[in-house]
Amino acid sequence: MSIQALLGKKIGTTQVFKEDTGEAVCVTAIETGPCTVTQIKSTDTDGYEAVQIGFEEVNRRNKPEKGTPRQVRRQAVPSSAGGRRCRP
Repeated sequence: MSIQALLGKKIGTTQVFKEDTGEAVCVTAIETGPCTVTQIKSTDTDGYEAVQIGFEEVNRRNKPEKGTPRQVRRQAVPSSAGGRRCRP
């Protein structure tokens, strides 16, 4: 499978001039760089095949991106603890 596309970030808008006519043409400048594979979907687990890629580092992630933390199991308090609650 071949995908022909660019992944990048818009830097700004500028203009270039055609050599033959001298006409100014508006263009968008983009920054492209190495992409990182962030997730691979497979037919077995997801029902389709896909690759998710990322362009730049993420400084702040929201709760769904972080994942759910493991739940801590509370242990039974032994009778020798004198009625105090012990937390893991």
